[in-house]
Amino acid sequence: MIKAQPEVIKFLEAIEVKDHSEDLFDAKAMISDAPLMVKSMMTYGIGSFFDFIIIALWMNLYFLLRTNRISKTKNNSKFSEQGLLNLTMPEYVKYGLVVAFSFYAIGEYFEIQLSSTLGFIGLNIIAAFYFMQGFGVYLKFLDFAKLSGFMRTFLIVLTIFSARAILVIVGFVDEFINFRKLMIKKDQGEL
Repeated sequence: MIKAQPEVIKFLEAIEVKDHSEDLFDAKAMISDAPLMVKSMMTYGIGSFFDFIIIALWMNLYFLLRTNRISKTKNNSKFSEQGLLNLTMPEYVKYGLVVAFSFYAIGEYFEIQLSSTLGFIGLNIIAAFYFMQGFGVYLKFLDFAKLSGFMRTFLIVLTIFSARAILVIVGFVDEFINFRKLMIKKDQGEL
């Protein structure tokens, strides 16, 4: 087992790092227990890597389609950035969500590292797609609220960095309650 250097332990004691067992990233526990540190890095690092790749590809495709609209005025392409904003997940993705959550729950309950890691990675991948769906609903809501300019940009950036999980939940609930259709009906005065 790899032990932490005595200088590092003395430094952590000098800055009064307490032993908080409820903290996920407790510095003293992570440095003194290398397998715990590697386990956390592997689980969260791999899941975040796939999450980052999917969202980065979506953003690049969105900006590519947006500039394509500006540069080619006579192009009658059926692809536009609205297709990405109106993304809805297929029905069978819910089953993948149940399987990924089952792997994660079984792995955590029975302390099976592989099952837990695969479940967490699966949940991150599916959450990335539900984030895109929730982001489209959020932009539709900002259109419905008639927000534009700096305030719209500020709210989008604030929401992406601070309330990502809420957009994932909104994207998942949008499978059952079509928020876009509700906003259109209320905007037209039908509801």
